[in-house]
Amino acid sequence: GMKLGDFMPFEYDRERFRSLTDEASTFEGVDDEAAVDPTPGAMHATIKASQDSKVTVEIFYVKYRDFSGAVRYLVGIHELTDQPIPDLVQFPTNSRRPSARMPAAANGTPA
Repeated sequence: GMKLGDFMPFEYDRERFRSLTDEASTFEGVDDEAAVDPTPGAMHATIKASQDSKVTVEIFYVKYRDFSGAVRYLVGIHELTDQPIPDLVQFPTNSRRPSARMPAAANGTPA
């Protein structure tokens, strides 16, 4: 499989991610191999998207040990965009919108 750094076109982003995740290694002064610092971290980076386009993102990460004792990272990526979010569609106050009404029974009472 590919590593997250393989999607970072800039060496300084790869190095920064590597150094930040190495910093979040183990609790200081603890010799126990199972003691992994669960403090989350975050950074801004650029990643490669489809057709070699570049996207600015926030990367969130936390280090943990799985059941076998292997060190793993849980990583979340949030795309940053300069474009504003489109406004919600607003209906004019005098227009009729469909309503969720209960169908009437044959005798005129609600079903």
